Amino acid sequence: MERDMRDISTNVVFLISGAIVGAAIGVLFAPKAGRETVEDMRRWLKEQRERKGLAYKVVRDALEA
Repeated sequence: MERDMRDISTNVVFLISGAIVGAAIGVLFAPKAGRETVEDMRRWLKEQRERKGLAYKVVRDALEA
């Protein structure tokens, strides 16, 4: 039981360490600045909302007819 807990603790430490290293590498090698990436994400989300709204309207109108 005690050994199992140590194994789990070790795995959690490795998981967290890997996430930190991965995030650091991602930041260092990001192709765009953070602000540009955030703006791209906002633009993409806005487009998706508009598409979903249009699709909803088409379906709603079809169901009403």
